[in-house]
Amino acid sequence: MLTHFNVALLAEDPELATLCVNLAQTNFAHQADQYLLGENALPHVTLCQFEVEPERLAEVWSTLKTLTTTTVKLKIHSLCIKPGNAQNKGTYWVGLSVSSTPEIERLQKSVFDTLAALEIAGTTLPQSFFPHITWVRCDYKNAPCLKIMPPPQLFENTYRFSMTLGRSDQYGVYKERLY
Repeated sequence: MLTHFNVALLAEDPELATLCVNLAQTNFAHQADQYLLGENALPHVTLCQFEVEPERLAEVWSTLKTLTTTTVKLKIHSLCIKPGNAQNKGTYWVGLSVSSTPEIERLQKSVFDTLAALEIAGTTLPQSFFPHITWVRCDYKNAPCLKIMPPPQLFENTYRFSMTLGRSDQYGVYKERLY
């Protein structure tokens, strides 16, 4: 049976992860639809979502972990609110956009291509890759409105992230780090 997984970058700084969860919960707990950072949804930057049999995960990670041996340094660019498309039509996605760099674009494409070489169809296509940390998914009836803004230093600092493989769901909620 196929299960949802996500190759993602997780922040090494627990303060960044805590800040993202607190901002998401404080601003959007009352209007979330299927996705809200918190206890069962870890803040992350998706490199590629995919479905595969759980028995193949060790093989998948063994191949993927060779793509980077260092942490990736990322800078938060801005708040972002994007309308959902395809299965997410009628929703808004709210979070933080991450500055795109040649390094993160190469890593994302390498992950996608590596999965393809393993005959696994990634759903995060390189041509539409948008690095970001999702806070919440809201339906159109509940337009997003922030009560508390992020502190300015969030956009001034550079953060270290590590590539991981985790269990997710059809909405891309990163539920649990496996590797």
